[in-house]
Amino acid sequence: RGVLPLFQSHLPSIADARRRFLAPGGTLIPKRDAIWVSVVEGPEQYADIVDCWEKNSLQQNLTAARRLAVNDFQKSRFTPQQLLAEPQLWTTLDYATVECPDVRGTMNFSVQRAGTGHGLVAWFDACLADGIGFSNAPGAPEAIYGSMFLPWAEPVSLSEGQTLRVDMDATLVENDYVWRWTTQID
Repeated sequence: RGVLPLFQSHLPSIADARRRFLAPGGTLIPKRDAIWVSVVEGPEQYADIVDCWEKNSLQQNLTAARRLAVNDFQKSRFTPQQLLAEPQLWTTLDYATVECPDVRGTMNFSVQRAGTGHGLVAWFDACLADGIGFSNAPGAPEAIYGSMFLPWAEPVSLSEGQTLRVDMDATLVENDYVWRWTTQID
């Protein structure tokens, strides 16, 4: 497990262990993970990604490197106050049945307060056993896991009530995930 449970060969390992080692009626821990996503206003987190490419002391044109930097996720921490939209459930990984390591889905958001959108934040809520779990959600007690920040190419001014459609894919390629997120703002 990394910032999200979609990390290296975590899901194929769970599926393999369940098939080969779990006794009939046995229980896996954790039982499941819910992965949530929201639109986030994170000027400091965004600056951590782009400032070194935009504000270099030698005045070099580093736009190609900046383009790469905003097309990769970063581990980061956010507060609930930085969320611009109600979180949406992207997927639930039920370890009793999961087989495919790839996840894709579409979410529709409505902006709850005006602000500047810098990208998406994703986190998990782990259910270890019924009623027992932990989370790396914005505002959760700080632990080893941060949240996943998926920056946009540019910050976007958003108005209350504005709608966004997000298509998000995580595809396991050999031993690591390739992430793709596309945001359409209406």
